[in-house]
Amino acid sequence: MTIELTRRATLAGGLAGGLALLGWAATEPAGAAVAPKVTYYPVTSSRVAVLVSGVTGSVRVQTLAGQVLGRGTALSGAAIVSATVPANTTTRLAVVTSTGIVQLSASTTTAALNASLWRVANKRIALPSSFAPALVTATGSFRLRRDCAAAYGYLRQAAARAGHPTGFTSAYRSYAGQLSLYNSYVRSLGPAGADRQCARAGHSEHQLGLSIDLKGSVGTSALAQWISANAWRYGFIVRYPRTATAVTGFEWEPWHVRYVGLPLAADFTRRKAAALETYFGLPAAPTY
Repeated sequence: MTIELTRRATLAGGLAGGLALLGWAATEPAGAAVAPKVTYYPVTSSRVAVLVSGVTGSVRVQTLAGQVLGRGTALSGAAIVSATVPANTTTRLAVVTSTGIVQLSASTTTAALNASLWRVANKRIALPSSFAPALVTATGSFRLRRDCAAAYGYLRQAAARAGHPTGFTSAYRSYAGQLSLYNSYVRSLGPAGADRQCARAGHSEHQLGLSIDLKGSVGTSALAQWISANAWRYGFIVRYPRTATAVTGFEWEPWHVRYVGLPLAADFTRRKAAALETYFGLPAAPTY
C-alpha cells in the first residue's frame, strides 16, 4: 500500500465546527483501502507524540529499520504513542497498526516545536526567553493562541449553561511578565514558597499561550468540580491536579487548565492520567 504524506491542517474533531490543528498527516490515494490517520506533534526537542486514529488494538512507532520507539493501545478508535527521537532534526518513522503501516517524517526542529500544540514546559524543560507564539485577543487584555481562544469560548458557554459562569484571571504571559510575577512571589513567600506556587521565567506554560487561569475555579467549588469533570470535552485538561504535585512540582491548581485539543484531552481522561509528564513518558519535574 502506498501512503502519501501531505502537510495540511487536520481537524481535532468533537467541537462544533472543528478546530484546525497544524500537523503532519498521512493520506491515501483515491481508491485505496482505509488506512489509519496519523498526525504528530513534538513534545520536546527530542520527543514526539503520534496521534493514530481509525484503529483498534495495539499500535507501535518504530524506525524504518524496525527499532521500536513506543507502543500504545487504541481506546475508542484512537491511540497516542510517544517516542524519543534524535534532537532538533527530522526523523522518518513507521507507525504499525493492525490495518497497515504508515510512514511519516517527524520534526523536532525549533519551528516545529514552536508551532506544536503539545509542547511541554515545566521545571526541567525551559522555553527560550525570545519565544512568543502568535496570539489573538480573547477578551479585554487577555491573549491566547487562536485555537485555545476558540476552545475557551465553547468551554465558557458550556459552563455558563451549567450554572457556572467563569472568566479569566490570567492567560498568556511573556517571559518578562512571568519574571516579574515570580519575583513578586519570592518577595512575599521566599524562594522555596515561590517555587511551589509560581513557575520561574521560561518554565511557565502561560508563555505557550495555551493555558488559562479560570476565575472561580478554586478548591472544591461547583465550578472547579465541573471543570474537573468536563474540561476535556472542550480540549482542556487540569494541568496541576492534587495528585500530581510530586511529578509537576506545583501545588494543586484547579483553576489552571491547559489546551491540548480534543483527541489528547479525551485520551488523557479515559486513561485517568495525572500529568502530561507521565502521559508523554517524560521524567518527573518536581524541582529545577
